[in-house]
Amino acid sequence: GYSRRKKMATIEVRNLNFIYPTSENAALRNLCFDVEESEFVVLCGKSGCGKSTLLRQLKKNLIPYGELSGSVKYRGEEISKLDECIRDRVCAAESGQPACYG
Repeated sequence: GYSRRKKMATIEVRNLNFIYPTSENAALRNLCFDVEESEFVVLCGKSGCGKSTLLRQLKKNLIPYGELSGSVKYRGEEISKLDECIRDRVCAAESGQPACYG
């Protein structure tokens, strides 16, 4: 018979948690989502809700110091293990504001 293969997410975030060392509260708590190829995602929320903290997890030179757990994958590979050139294509920072592309 015919079977459809599930398409792999371009960006996959699973159980992502992040706590800044100067805070008692998590900036990110058990975050899980997928971004498919060509999908456009908008992050919106009040100041301090974790938007920039999340995007900075995708860009090595922007990752803040703190306690991180969970995983962020790009096309099935842990993003922390990817070549910097590939990561740069996924997440670009312009004027200090990270922008990521699936």
